[in-house]
Amino acid sequence: MTLTAERPLDARTILVLPAADRVTGIARRVMSHQLTEHGARRDLIEDAELVLSELVTNALQHGSSSPDEDLEVSWALTAGRLRLSVLDGGTAGDLFAGVASDESLSGRGLAIVDCLCEQWSVDHEGGTRVTAELASAV
Repeated sequence: MTLTAERPLDARTILVLPAADRVTGIARRVMSHQLTEHGARRDLIEDAELVLSELVTNALQHGSSSPDEDLEVSWALTAGRLRLSVLDGGTAGDLFAGVASDESLSGRGLAIVDCLCEQWSVDHEGGTRVTAELASAV
């Protein structure tokens, strides 16, 4: 990652967004813009866009069934790590990176997250929060 002198090393953002289909693109664009402004490498940004898209899409599809519930989408960029997190109001069971069949049109999201991230985790306190970490070595 290349950092510009006038930008702080830490970039932290929390977005509270309605549980609606359009928010995936909104969250991705805001994050991409902020990471670009903080000098993150283009390949890190591209991986982060894909991971964030998968996490938000999963929250929309499998999270709370109430359209009144919001999603909390956050990220934090530090010297060695980019942490992405999505919290929904659902109480999904165990989440795992499965293997989808060749014919399946879905079911690859967490497998993609698993491949691109150094680690990811699920916390069910206060809903379902999925957190994923990507290396952002300087």
